[in-house]
Amino acid sequence: MSSEPGHRATDGPDPDLGELLRRASHAMRHRFAELLRPWDVSPHQLRALRVILANEPLRLKELADYLRISPRSVTEVVDALTERGLAERTPDPSDRRATTVSITEAGQQLMADAGKAGRADSEDFFGRLTEAERRQLAGLLVKLTAAEPDRHRRQSDLGRS
Repeated sequence: MSSEPGHRATDGPDPDLGELLRRASHAMRHRFAELLRPWDVSPHQLRALRVILANEPLRLKELADYLRISPRSVTEVVDALTERGLAERTPDPSDRRATTVSITEAGQQLMADAGKAGRADSEDFFGRLTEAERRQLAGLLVKLTAAEPDRHRRQSDLGRS
């Protein structure tokens, strides 16, 4: 029985669930980053496109809030997306000082193509599980994460006081 130094073994009678979940998450993030390589887009850029598409037009400040990153960082992400023609900035009609961002047709196409590839990769990754195991895992993950957005928001609000 082997385990990484500093970690409890994950294959014993009492596995470290946090470590197992981190390993599975790490494996999926690595696979996803590799999957996006042909489109020369990073996971965080794709996430930004997903948020923009769902909420467009979106002010940069709102995008930063959705992504939980600094306004400076969101500017860098949007710069990269606009340079590639995946998103576009326009003046906010209700406030000339503000800028909104929207997704372009090229960005929509990338989202569709990467989404299709991502679903196929998820099928491959979760293909080791039976259909019943997949449903059970989905239910457990929903249960574990259901309260997390509220918890995160409360912690963020405490830090701003």
